[in-house]
Amino acid sequence: MKHLLTGEDLFDQDLEVNVSSDDGKDIPINRNDEAEVSAILTQVEQKAREAVNVLIKVSEKNGKKMLFPEVDKLLHVQFVYKKPSTIHTRHRVKRFVLPHPLYEKGNTTICLIMRDLDQSAKAKFDPDVDKQSRIWAERLELESGVTKEHVQKILTKRQLEREYHSYYDRRQLASAYDIFLVDIVVEKSVIRFCGKEFHKAKKTPLRLPVNRPRSLIKEIEKAYYTVTFPLFPFRTRTSLRIGNLNNPIDHIVENVRAAVENVFQYCPGGLCNIHSVSLQMVTGGPSLPLYVDAGSRNAVNLPVPMKKKDLIAKRDKEAVADELSTLPEGLEVLVYRDGEVKVVDSDTKKPVLYPTVNDEWEAGDDLKPLINPDKLRKSLEKLNKLREKRKKAREAKKRLLLPPKDGVSKIKGLMKKKNNKRNEVDRSGSRKQKPKNQVVINKKSKLCRNAKVEKKIKQ
Repeated sequence: MKHLLTGEDLFDQDLEVNVSSDDGKDIPINRNDEAEVSAILTQVEQKAREAVNVLIKVSEKNGKKMLFPEVDKLLHVQFVYKKPSTIHTRHRVKRFVLPHPLYEKGNTTICLIMRDLDQSAKAKFDPDVDKQSRIWAERLELESGVTKEHVQKILTKRQLEREYHSYYDRRQLASAYDIFLVDIVVEKSVIRFCGKEFHKAKKTPLRLPVNRPRSLIKEIEKAYYTVTFPLFPFRTRTSLRIGNLNNPIDHIVENVRAAVENVFQYCPGGLCNIHSVSLQMVTGGPSLPLYVDAGSRNAVNLPVPMKKKDLIAKRDKEAVADELSTLPEGLEVLVYRDGEVKVVDSDTKKPVLYPTVNDEWEAGDDLKPLINPDKLRKSLEKLNKLREKRKKAREAKKRLLLPPKDGVSKIKGLMKKKNNKRNEVDRSGSRKQKPKNQVVINKKSKLCRNAKVEKKIKQ
């Protein structure tokens, strides 16, 4: 179910629609019923056309109040989930290519972040920070024909870290440009450095294959059609930008259909987990529903995160065990995928401390054994005692500082019990009854202590 475009829509470029701009092999695709999805997409398309007409009328009424019409008329589709995902995926975002551009070519600014050509120690402290970015600009213009019309600013990774090291600087950078592109080689490190400031602005850098100089301009212009779909866990809703009210209605409707179709494929839980889809302007206003599912959230089956024991067992299962000539008989080496190495017993497969100070070694050996089993055992015992002591202290603190409601109810119960005792009649005779409001409190009594605790809690 892919939308095919004409050459006029994509400026005679070979761009694939409804596909990811990154390698999405590790992102699972949901298996939805095709007939049900096509029926829902038809309904969404009809509702989107009606919703766009309504929003156009609303914007015409509020047209005088808009300071920046190009920004205030932006549209986004909001998706609400029934249940949030609880598993961290390898890819935090999924990128879709929509049928029609989200940005105008003349009014859009692009910033390109490239890798450093000179990795020497001298270049790290070079006062001329823009030197390598100027080299990149000349190189891209000669090899690929990329000029200031295509990319307005070129930065290198080291320049980004040196000039925009504070949160305020990164926030200013995110608001200065509309689209950010990054070289594939430094994509992960740059996205990690940009952090939440770019994520809040919804300007996560898009990857750019610089190793294809012939199609580099096409890849840059492909960013005008690309939208990012976040896959972070514990999200109950998300939104995707799909156009502007100044765009033709048919273009907006086709973008809405493409965005909804992709979200159905890649959202956690699939179509069954979508509670509602609505269209709204970015600046606010009415949120017009396009699709609503009132089904039970219990019908949604999401993968459950593995327990710590299961993760350890899976990690041990993936590890490779083999013999080593420098180890004594009965010992093996266990190598994990992350590079960790352990010495284990060949029979029991349990970790063994080796080499220790008790093992044989010669003065000419490169490494002297420093592991002392007795000291390790004593330190573990000391640590366990400290943990027990802290646990007892926490429990005692909980008993002393009762919650406000429980503390008040307990004090009232004790006062009532003491008053009943005073008013009791013994077999030998009657006690002198005191007024109900008068309560004699012994300073050393439990009642007085609880009253003090209540006073501390109120403070």
